[in-house]
Amino acid sequence: MLLANFSKVSKDFGGNSVFRDIDLEIMEGERIGLVGENGGGKSTLFKLLAGKEDPTSGVISRRRNLTTGYLFQEADPDQSSKTIFEAVSEVTQELVDLPGILGELEARMADPAVAADPDELTRVLQEYGRAQERFEALGGYTNEHKVEAVLHGLGFGPAWYDVEVGSLSGGEKKLVNLARILIRMPDLLLLDEPDNHLDLEAKAWLEQYIQSYPGTVLIISHDRQLLDRAVKKIFELEDGRISSYAGNYSYYFEERRRRLQKQYELYTLQQDEIKRLEGVWRQYQGWSKVNDKFATKAEDTLKRIERIKKDAVNKPILMRDKIKVNLDADRSGKKVLEIQGLSKAYDGRVLFRAKHVAHGKVEADDAVACIFRHRQQRRAADEFAPGQRRGHARLVLVNRRPAARAVGQRDVERLVGRVAHDEQQPAQQLRSEPAVGIRDRVFAAAAQGSQDRSVAAAVHRRAA
Repeated sequence: MLLANFSKVSKDFGGNSVFRDIDLEIMEGERIGLVGENGGGKSTLFKLLAGKEDPTSGVISRRRNLTTGYLFQEADPDQSSKTIFEAVSEVTQELVDLPGILGELEARMADPAVAADPDELTRVLQEYGRAQERFEALGGYTNEHKVEAVLHGLGFGPAWYDVEVGSLSGGEKKLVNLARILIRMPDLLLLDEPDNHLDLEAKAWLEQYIQSYPGTVLIISHDRQLLDRAVKKIFELEDGRISSYAGNYSYYFEERRRRLQKQYELYTLQQDEIKRLEGVWRQYQGWSKVNDKFATKAEDTLKRIERIKKDAVNKPILMRDKIKVNLDADRSGKKVLEIQGLSKAYDGRVLFRAKHVAHGKVEADDAVACIFRHRQQRRAADEFAPGQRRGHARLVLVNRRPAARAVGQRDVERLVGRVAHDEQQPAQQLRSEPAVGIRDRVFAAAAQGSQDRSVAAAVHRRAA
């Protein structure tokens, strides 16, 4: 069954076209990944699907009574005063209100005055029965179990249930919003980079959840393993046009390469034919000065050239520009950083102990990626940069001249302008443990030679 359809849909912002005359269909039960460069209009397309924005032109059709859950990149600010469990449990306002309504009806049934009036008691019992049926239909009796299962899957154990949403980090707030959407189980689930703030276990859980989800799922992600395991179709949004691929990311990668090669071969043949006909046209032009009959042939040849140019395919872009980051810095020695006996705890909760952290050192020209099993361990590691909160450790900056700092995901995006997925050179797959890819924020360093010259070192996050 068709859930949503785009017919000649265009979207402009301030006179600039995001995409133009795109057509697409989304069928019930599909698992679709949406890929493309950052800033190419992926989130805008999601907003159009969710009804958050209107197209500049074209028609968007949706199935009647279609429910949509849209996880956007920013956290929901309206849940700050609630606990995590309260925020996630609020599937609908009706489900939130029904327990209180049932309690009031139970109190009325226990009222001696109501019990003494058979007609009133019958009316209250009927109202109670309808409220109870509605509560059960909305999943009220199983909702608490569902909330616990989803929170556990996303890395929020019982110790997190009473934590206020307002005290969480931006990434954790987004995870709470993700849990709220998953609990509601809409017909169409729109997930805009849902895995950005998940640890390895939570990412594996999300992949399985998406695979078994009863509705339709669209995902924006730069995580190739997620798109390989969780989706069966790829939409590519590139240069304002959308293309469909009937397979997962690996199929898309190879099929896209094949299509580009075929397009380039056709483009080359057409250009060769245009050059040949232009040579013939010039000959006819020259001969027409001697014999008028060649003037007609020259005119016919020129019309043929114009028809070919009109129908010619565009020259494909086989290699897009890559991100360029300047990592040069003044050198003051080979050994930059040494770690011994590293441990960290928050409010008595130990995140990692010295005996579990190997002695390590970082030397000049090293590129180091830190992969953590849990989200909190990663956050703690970020804080070991100079000037931030320290743990119990011997953290030695061997060279006093360089400075180190933690560069988060948003810092990287601001630094390089945009982060695009590299389709030409796939990353080597990580095959150790049950890791599902290098997709967490990476502990990056920035080297600073003097006050008037600093060079930020950022790592382009690439999925394994």
